[in-house]
Amino acid sequence: MDGGWGTHQDTMRCAHADRDRCADVLKAAWAEGRLRDDEYRQRLELALSAETYGQLTVLVHDLPVGPVPSAVHPPAAVPVNPYAFVAPHAYVPPMVPRPMPQQTNGLAVTSLVLGIVTLVAVWPATALLTKSYPVNPYPFVFAGVAVVTGHVALHRSRHRPYPFNGGAGPAVAGLTLGWIQIALALLAQLGGN
Repeated sequence: MDGGWGTHQDTMRCAHADRDRCADVLKAAWAEGRLRDDEYRQRLELALSAETYGQLTVLVHDLPVGPVPSAVHPPAAVPVNPYAFVAPHAYVPPMVPRPMPQQTNGLAVTSLVLGIVTLVAVWPATALLTKSYPVNPYPFVFAGVAVVTGHVALHRSRHRPYPFNGGAGPAVAGLTLGWIQIALALLAQLGGN
């Protein structure tokens, strides 16, 4: 089987790139003093006119590096560990440590939730409960808590180290909703008086 494989390899037609690699090997051997000038010219002429790998192999068989190995043997059977099998389509991640994801600050979420809850639930519910009172304090209280927690969360997102500095977006949204609702509550109180 090995002889048939080598014979097949030697009779296989070579490409221009193979001839160029052989010429490079011959040139390196001539520059190192392994070939005489006339021998180099003769082998180079034969390499550039070669048609098969076998013809190229003959030209470099006595040199340290050739364009093609003289005989390619199929790899020997190696026992396989069944637990080390990786599917051919499986993605193997690079061995680069991934950064930790940012952890969203709980106060930022609290500010956003309070801003939304004040707008959606507190205004309608407390408007009915405090019809007889001159001032409805609940929107001020809830919106004020949303503003305070939003400011603290925004400060933490700017001054804490990397993994603990998330939550700037929810903090700004909660701050905005809180300040808008405080302004609306002031306008409603001033307009009602």
